[in-house]
Amino acid sequence: MVGLFSYNPPAILEAVKGAGKLGQIKIVAFDEAAPTLQAIKDGYCHGTVVQDPYLYGYKSVELLAKLARGDRSLIPKNADKFIDIPARVIKKDNVDEFWTRLKQLTSGAKTPADEADAGTSSTDG
Repeated sequence: MVGLFSYNPPAILEAVKGAGKLGQIKIVAFDEAAPTLQAIKDGYCHGTVVQDPYLYGYKSVELLAKLARGDRSLIPKNADKFIDIPARVIKKDNVDEFWTRLKQLTSGAKTPADEADAGTSSTDG
């Protein structure tokens, strides 16, 4: 079964659980909701495909700030000018790392990567 929206996987999990088929029916999701991530950890959901809205926002603001300063260096050289931020597949082997990072992003907590970036910030603006 496939859950396309964040409310689908929990509903699918409840239906499968109610039918006594947890662990027998493969479930795949397209969200990063806590119930889906927990189901992956528990082995009831095979995996989920997620986007990275935080990186979308970051890259958008980064590009717009540079463009406002007349710097076009971040515009891709490819013909379609597309900036690819790939989707990620989250499965049992990487769910803990993903969920930890997601919690850091949504709580506003600093991460080691954030601290490293702070030490190399630009002074051009």
